[in-house]
Amino acid sequence: MDDGVGCLRAQLHGSVPFAVRRRWELSGRLILVRHGSTSVNESGVLLSANDPPLSSRGVAQSRALQSLLAAFRPAHILSSPAVRAHQTAAKIGESCGLTVVVDGALSERALGDWEGLSRAEVLRRRKVLGARTIDLTQDWEGCPGVEQDPELHKRVSRLIDRYSAGIAEGEDIVLVTHAGVIKSFVCTTLGIPPGRAFPFRVTLGGFVVFKRQGEEWELNQLTVNPHAAPPVIV
Repeated sequence: MDDGVGCLRAQLHGSVPFAVRRRWELSGRLILVRHGSTSVNESGVLLSANDPPLSSRGVAQSRALQSLLAAFRPAHILSSPAVRAHQTAAKIGESCGLTVVVDGALSERALGDWEGLSRAEVLRRRKVLGARTIDLTQDWEGCPGVEQDPELHKRVSRLIDRYSAGIAEGEDIVLVTHAGVIKSFVCTTLGIPPGRAFPFRVTLGGFVVFKRQGEEWELNQLTVNPHAAPPVIV
């Protein structure tokens, strides 16, 4: 098991299950990859619907993913429609010989007029609303205009259902998406309650892996990209 998962388990003091029953038919692994960096990410503001391409750092991160994911056996590589995600997925696809399939279910969480705000601006607005301030980029309960976790999890789960059918035993699915989608999916799948202090970070160009163990799905890996930038806002 990856060290990052061990750190997350320690932060949660063992009170949240890391293996849960889900109905997905996939027999292999589910790999959720965060896209590489962009100039907007590097400026330290929230990014969702805006659509910048990868920066030079993001290109390096996407190239690193080719070797980081070499041990997996993807049957499908699915990508958010965002340019930054598709560019990242295309690099992975080159090394696997697979064509990337774009699906809107992997789009970043809709942030409404929160998009483009800095950490300080998000904190100030949350305090005015009386919303929680433990995790400024994941816990959006009580923040008007922002897509909430149940909706995010529903659209990603439906996508997994569609693409799990008919793939060979032991083959994997790679989803190239966004931090908001990945963190929401992890927390909702594992049943981590809103507002729980669990400050884990999915780096730009990093990924998480769910692995099937019998009838359960286990959070098996949390990997940092070797070209990851210091945290700015996410």
